[in-house]
Amino acid sequence: EISLGLVGSEMCIRDRDRHLPTGFIDLNDSGIDQAIDGQVIATSPAYAVLDSGKLLIGQPALESARLYPRWTNNRFWHQLNTDPIPNATDLIRHHADLALSHLEALAGGFHTTSEVLIAVPGHYGRAELGLLLGLANSTDVPVVGLVDSGLISIASQAPEDQALFLDISLHNITLTEYKVDGALKKTNNHLISESGLSTLWERWANAIAARFVQTSRFDPMHQAESEQQLFNRLPLWIRTQGGVGQFDLNFNDANYSVSINHSILTPSVSGIYDEVRQGLSELNPAATLYISHRFKGLPGFNELLNQASVRNLVHLSRDAAIEGCYSFKQKLLPTNDRIAHVTALTLDKPTISSRSSAGNGAASDNLDNDDTDLVSSETFTPESAAAEEKKQPTHLLINHHAYPIQEKMDLGRLLEDELLVNQVTSVPNVAICSFQIEASKLTIASDNPQIHLNDMPIKGLMPIYVGDRLIIDTAPVSYTHLTLPTICSV
Repeated sequence: EISLGLVGSEMCIRDRDRHLPTGFIDLNDSGIDQAIDGQVIATSPAYAVLDSGKLLIGQPALESARLYPRWTNNRFWHQLNTDPIPNATDLIRHHADLALSHLEALAGGFHTTSEVLIAVPGHYGRAELGLLLGLANSTDVPVVGLVDSGLISIASQAPEDQALFLDISLHNITLTEYKVDGALKKTNNHLISESGLSTLWERWANAIAARFVQTSRFDPMHQAESEQQLFNRLPLWIRTQGGVGQFDLNFNDANYSVSINHSILTPSVSGIYDEVRQGLSELNPAATLYISHRFKGLPGFNELLNQASVRNLVHLSRDAAIEGCYSFKQKLLPTNDRIAHVTALTLDKPTISSRSSAGNGAASDNLDNDDTDLVSSETFTPESAAAEEKKQPTHLLINHHAYPIQEKMDLGRLLEDELLVNQVTSVPNVAICSFQIEASKLTIASDNPQIHLNDMPIKGLMPIYVGDRLIIDTAPVSYTHLTLPTICSV
């Protein structure tokens, strides 16, 4: 447990009515689940699109991202900070502003609640947690507690000895370790891959588009409208079809259909799967591996798991985190005016065994109120959290080759080398960018308007972080064969 609020500070818990329902948020940027008393009422992906001064957030933004690629952002929860962003406006200066807009969009669903618990990603540190609470305090979302998402997702499974939780978001894959020693305790969080669902969808969309071109000469990537339709259909088709079957599009009153199987989709993501395979091989094979529902349907992923050295696999349900928050609600709600980040939990006495017991005063009699619920604590202010040093990028990753970041780098030449390795003859123009340390942060600069950082033009010195992508806008590159340059730390 990390105590985030101090008595007398703005982070103190607001007055709340215990007779009202409790709200829950599972904060995964691929789809933020919003629930009331354990029942999911909405899911909102972390996408933002600015269209003629109007900000779209969540599902409407996701469904417009390919139509307005110049002002699309899906990294604001992944890189939650207050650093300036490209194409900033008076109202949208940084990722925190976009996160605030997203929270405000969720607030309407909690108008009947006086308390909200948030399951937060395992990789969030003190800076992100402090900023999250500051944002929530500026909205009508009455946050009273935070809990590690993996911890609460597996708590109802009553794991024994050692447990692992594998999760995926838009921009990374993580593996969190837990041990059971009187309580279920988080012990470590590993970054398995700096690629997530956003990269997987991108590569599979390109592979499917290439198949359309081969079979019908129809290129859905040629027009923004058909590209958007492909991306709109892809996630649900993956979850329900598992990447096997007919993929249909309708464009300009014409129907197009193509047959897809794993052999078409899995080669483009083999490098990412190799990272997962390697990450699993380095951990205790006797531990139980709990798999997030977000991996459901990913082509070839079950085969990967079957080859892993971990013997005990458990596939978690769609609502595992939400149901866990509901079942253990009374252990997560604070007993004073401090907001806590719970990373350890006793499992012997879940407060609510079924939804029918909600509101039953007898349920609280089962709550163990001694200090064993809260294993460790650390008190800090949001200001000190925001000052925590971020992981410094060290390499540029292209097609799983890591190039050390130097003061001046020729992206065009690096891309050319990677394209020639893949027997692609199209070579981008020379594109020079420079890196330097500015105010203890690694920054990038470039006079070439072709180079973009996360789909945004580079203006002046811009800070870069692990997970950022660099794009040469007009390069005739076949992205089926080339991974976009990604900032990483090794």
